[in-house]
Amino acid sequence: GRLYAFGGDDTGLIRQNVDLRALARESGLALLPLSVQETAGDPGDGLKRDWPAVDEGIERHYGYAGQWLLFALMMAGLYVWFQWLGPRFKQPREHA
Repeated sequence: GRLYAFGGDDTGLIRQNVDLRALARESGLALLPLSVQETAGDPGDGLKRDWPAVDEGIERHYGYAGQWLLFALMMAGLYVWFQWLGPRFKQPREHA
């Protein structure tokens, strides 16, 4: 599958989606229309197979989510105050 590409066709060294024909045309290389995936191999081939687990720092994402939730609740509260409650308190009073 292809990922959504912002701004049209990818060119340059970093690409979101690789079009082999376009890459072959730009680079001047004769590329085959295939991909290679290693499923098993010789442990002595020098390739690292024991990758460390990546620490995503998910707590920071929870903090940002909480921050945006509080911001949205604050904006909803201000909307209710200025559109509904505030005008009701500021209604002109009749003088005798």
